[in-house]
Amino acid sequence: MASSTDWYTKTTWSELDAEEFWKKLSRTRHPDSRSQIIRIQAEHLEQAGEINAAFELLERIVSEYPTTFDLAEVHHQRATCLLKLGKPGQAIEELRHAINCEVKLPNYLTGAWLTFGVIAVEYSMPEYFDEFLSIAEKKLSQANAEHLILSFASSRFRYYGVMAAICCRNEEFEKAREYAKLSLAEVEAEDAGYRYHPNVGLVGEKDINLIQIVKKIAKEPESPRLA
Repeated sequence: MASSTDWYTKTTWSELDAEEFWKKLSRTRHPDSRSQIIRIQAEHLEQAGEINAAFELLERIVSEYPTTFDLAEVHHQRATCLLKLGKPGQAIEELRHAINCEVKLPNYLTGAWLTFGVIAVEYSMPEYFDEFLSIAEKKLSQANAEHLILSFASSRFRYYGVMAAICCRNEEFEKAREYAKLSLAEVEAEDAGYRYHPNVGLVGEKDINLIQIVKKIAKEPESPRLA
């Protein structure tokens, strides 16, 4: 049975798909609702491997709905698309935009700051480590921030993993090993602790590269230092 959301959760983007989407979107009156629907469609296309189509939709939001409430997540998604297109440097720029949007709209939080750190580690870009530390310090200094932004196992895994790599780079090997152990402990989590959503926020396949890096640090932090 067809769902009422099928028209904006497509995993293909033919001319007919696009035509149906834009026709139905035109019936949505509120700009924030339209931009959110476009973003959701872009997310499904990205997950289906239709990266260019997803990026074009996100570009449309930036140009046509520049004040939308979830602009931070739009930039975050643009970053993940650029990463899949082999453009980590441009992805970093998009993540900066996302983080700046969160400053303006602090009630809408994304994982952009963690994605920033993960990219810096996985793509051996230590020139961004200090910037990540500065961003993280600001994030974690806010009231109840740690509870909010590190509430999921995957978030804690990424934060501790990035910190392990940074400590390793700075030759703080004992701290690197401790952060690595904390990070890997989150990989073992099998239940998020939410009654109706037990799997939400768990470490998944997309974290495999960072998992391998963190395992090496936990075993021998002196060995896998980033160049």
